[in-house]
Amino acid sequence: MPTSVSLQHPFSYSLLLTILLIAAVLLPAVILIIMRLKGVKLPEFKKKQKVKKVKYVPKDPASIKARYLRMIDDIQNDRAYERIDNRESYLRLSTTVRNFVNELTGSNTQNLTLSEIETLQMPSLYELIKDFYRPEFAYDSGTVDMMKAFGDARTVIREWN
Repeated sequence: MPTSVSLQHPFSYSLLLTILLIAAVLLPAVILIIMRLKGVKLPEFKKKQKVKKVKYVPKDPASIKARYLRMIDDIQNDRAYERIDNRESYLRLSTTVRNFVNELTGSNTQNLTLSEIETLQMPSLYELIKDFYRPEFAYDSGTVDMMKAFGDARTVIREWN
């Protein structure tokens, strides 16, 4: 059976192409060796240093606590006058307490999950957020004790070290 394709001999390619490829591979190595022999120093790449965590110290913890306690009072008033529902109350309480911890400690807790908060070794914050999780995320969270939630949030803020 005759075929119309004829294969080329492997060494029938252009000699110039072969020389260029070999030069492209060897030339950087030759230049590096010559530079080393002449004593030219190449720039050194330094590793990035790890950022040291600096403990955040607020100027006046008492005024920060007072401000966040007023925020909780505002949320409680909005709930009492039915401007917001239970779920929105829990959302605002959670945000308020997380922002309080962030401002007081410098730990960015606003977008952390419950398991991530647990690793921060802040048991009072973890327990509070754990109690808030179901009413905060479920549209129908069943019966909830809003007065207890407001009290718990105030306790966490008052007793924070």
